[in-house]
Amino acid sequence: MTQETKQTLISALFAIGCLLLYFFYPVGDSRFEIFVATLIFLCGLPLLYNKIVLHRTVRDMGLESFLMEKKDILLLASAVVLGGLISFFLVAMNFGIQRYIGSLSLTIVKNFGAFAIYELVFSLLAMLLFSFFAWGFVRSIAWHKEIYAYFFSLCVFGVLLMDFYSGFFIIVPLIIPALFLLKMDKKINFLYIFIACYSIGLILDTIIVKSFASIL
Repeated sequence: MTQETKQTLISALFAIGCLLLYFFYPVGDSRFEIFVATLIFLCGLPLLYNKIVLHRTVRDMGLESFLMEKKDILLLASAVVLGGLISFFLVAMNFGIQRYIGSLSLTIVKNFGAFAIYELVFSLLAMLLFSFFAWGFVRSIAWHKEIYAYFFSLCVFGVLLMDFYSGFFIIVPLIIPALFLLKMDKKINFLYIFIACYSIGLILDTIIVKSFASIL
């Protein structure tokens, strides 16, 4: 086993360890405590590991540039449109929607101000951290082949979304941008997929709230 392979395996185990801490480390019920724990396990620890162990900068995790060509913009726009259409379909067919609504506060569902704060603060920060961890840190690990990084990142991202959105069907539209990611020329900037996923999440939540607020 080469030194590079060993480093890859150790980094993958570290990523899994961060996930386990995120899911099982005992924290209180307040949203602030949950956010702090999420920030530490999905951002703080990966940044320290990247700096101290791998001796790399944050640029290696996908923050080197944010230059988008026309093709990249078209791909992300296509992902958002397709994700939005699937969101309409899921809500119309009520696939897993009731379970997701059950996890939301009725205040968010019935009050536009609370909904806006939820989307612009809580949902945005959660999606940003999920994207950073899965498509920034995990995907930047020195994998032997790019396809390994892609699938591991996709699995990690899916697990984080499943926990946040409380159901399988509800995250299907949010996985769509990942299908377009391989077509972007060697770009690993996690901000690309964050923008697309957050846009789809906003569309999905808006459709759900508009559709179910009157009957709750």
